[in-house]
Amino acid sequence: MKRIIRSAVVPLALGLASFAQASTVTFIDNTVNPANYATSIFSTDPTVNIAVSATAAGNPGAALQIRFTNSGGAVNLLSTEGFINNAFTYNPMSQGAIQTIDFSNDRFVDFGPVLNPLLTAFSRPLLLQNGKYYFATFLDPQVRGAFYTSTSPGSLNSGDFSLFNFVTGAADALQHPDFSAAGAAIGFGFASRFNLGTGGAPFALDGLFKFDNISIRVNGVPEPSEIALVFLGLAALTASVRLRKRAGV
Repeated sequence: MKRIIRSAVVPLALGLASFAQASTVTFIDNTVNPANYATSIFSTDPTVNIAVSATAAGNPGAALQIRFTNSGGAVNLLSTEGFINNAFTYNPMSQGAIQTIDFSNDRFVDFGPVLNPLLTAFSRPLLLQNGKYYFATFLDPQVRGAFYTSTSPGSLNSGDFSLFNFVTGAADALQHPDFSAAGAAIGFGFASRFNLGTGGAPFALDGLFKFDNISIRVNGVPEPSEIALVFLGLAALTASVRLRKRAGV
């Protein structure tokens, strides 16, 4: 009887292992170099200079930084900066449909003591599919002047991502990326937004964002054959338990 139980457990274990590993891909960048990213920037205020560069003062080592400066005049800025890593690509048609995405990054935000109490920070994983950008938004811990880790609150599905146009700055929460097995290849990265209006008053702007340790995990939808194998193992295990009870073992 032990042999029957063992023979049932083996396919169950194999099935669960296959189920857990279905099309899971993780992208990690611990030295975020802007040279490895395609950059898109939307800005409404031409008096504000937005400079993207590499910095050695990451968490630790190299990181990507965005600096906002002006000549001291009034600021009326709505801005979004997007970065798609050239090597972070997943193709649902060849690698399987996507179920969810997990995102985390280390961030540094500092816009000076005047702005810090008013600043609400959000993390935004960014996707590029069929030439269109999509981002999701979740609230960051309120930390200023030091690196902190921001992680998506649970896994993100397609409906959590909204279309964003870097030409017009318009977002459309009704349009989402295609995570199905018919969806086109998807590039992954992150986005940053900074908005500031001083109401016509002069302001000496010198703000800084830094991004490091980008992590994106793509959780694939298990293949039907993998699901079937799990149920086959469960059925075999159930049958073996029943036989064990009848035999009085």
